[in-house]
Formats: sequence, C-alpha cells, structure tokens
Amino acid sequence: MFPMFQFDWPVDSAGYQWIEQEIPGAPAVPAETARIAAAAAGFEVRDVEEFQATLIQQYGYSRPPQRIWVLEPRGGPQRFYRPLDEVPGLFRRFAKLTSSSRDEISEFTHEFGLLGGLGGSTQKIIVERLRLFKLITDALDVGDQQIAATLFNDLVYPKFTPVLDASAATPRLAFKPSTLFGAMVLQLADEICGGVKYRKCKQCPEWFRIGRNEKTLRRQFCSDRCRGIWHREHRDGGDK
Repeated sequence: MFPMFQFDWPVDSAGYQWIEQEIPGAPAVPAETARIAAAAAGFEVRDVEEFQATLIQQYGYSRPPQRIWVLEPRGGPQRFYRPLDEVPGLFRRFAKLTSSSRDEISEFTHEFGLLGGLGGSTQKIIVERLRLFKLITDALDVGDQQIAATLFNDLVYPKFTPVLDASAATPRLAFKPSTLFGAMVLQLADEICGGVKYRKCKQCPEWFRIGRNEKTLRRQFCSDRCRGIWHREHRDGGDK
C-alpha cells in the first residue's frame, strides 16, 4: 500500500435525511450577454427578453426549473472514525450499492457519512460517483488493470493534500484526502496499482484485504466472529 496519511471523517449521530429542493429556472443567457451578442450580430434589439428567447429557441440555452434530492445531516453530534484504517474495503462496499435506491444510499451514509462536503450531497452527484466506482471495479474484477487505470485517469478528479509523514524515523511523502470520496479513491487506486486485493466477507457486507502481507487467499471471512456466525447458521446441512 502506498503511504496514506491519517484521515478522520465525521458521521452525524442523528442520521441523514433526503430533502427535495427546487432550483428555479432561468435563461442561461444573461441580459448583458444578449445585448453584446445582438450588437455583434448587427441587430437593433429593443426588447432584450425577445432576443434571449430567440437564443434559447435556436441554441437551447434555457435552464428549466429542476427538482433535486439532497441528502443532508439531521444536525446531531458528530462521531469520527478513520475510513482508511477501519474500513479498508469501503470503496468496494460503496460500488455494490444500487444507484436508483435512495434507501441503500441512506443506509451507507448513516454508517459512513457524506461523500463530500458536510452540508449535504445531491443524489445526482452520489449516483455519478457510484457509477464511476462500479465501472472501474468491474474492470478490476475481470482482471483488466489497464482499463481500470485508464478510466481512473480520465474520469476521477479527487482532491488530495500532499503531506510529510513525520511519524516514521525518516519523513516520507503521503497523501491526505479531504473527503470520504477522496479516501475511497485512494483505496481504489491502491487496488488498481496491485498494492492489494479485496474480497467480500461471506457473512457480512464488509470487504477485506487478501494477498501479500494480508489475509490468506483462502480466507472467506473478514473476522473469526463472522466465520463463527456463518458456521453456526449452516451447521444443520446448509451451504458448506
């Protein structure tokens, strides 16, 4: 794994809620822009609104009213955790969500927090990021790291802060994400680069690292607790 700096992320203890909001419609051509365009085209336009309407009709510059869903915190006390340390396969869990299900997205957010800023996240942005992770992890699952790397370079634009980790005897360059999305992108990049691979626990939703310096390739459970629960549930002739 390449160096990742300690990263804490908040979760609203009261949970999160979907709020429907309306963005008012507006012409994407401001009045002053319409005047300049009219003068440049040699028109004498007395009614700027009429010229705006012409631009909208001919070039599709309109922006109709929109109704959007925003996932917002309820405003309870915050608890903090360390995604990179405590949930190393979080990006894999996120990629398995159903993009059309607000309930699944809510459940994920209640447990791990918002992807981006603390004020709220629109459903559109969440779904776009979810589809991006699905696309890249699908490439990884069929063993195509080159395609995964190309998609990552072309489509992923996270924000990281380069920092010097002074906890080691010799300071080293590390990367500190600014959001939960950025933390999951670092996990994703690590798998693309071959630093680690992940497997889903046979009992619970968690994903765990396997391979070199990690859990054995034969391991099917994230913990002894999950292994014990699974065997107790299947001891009477169920799935072996």
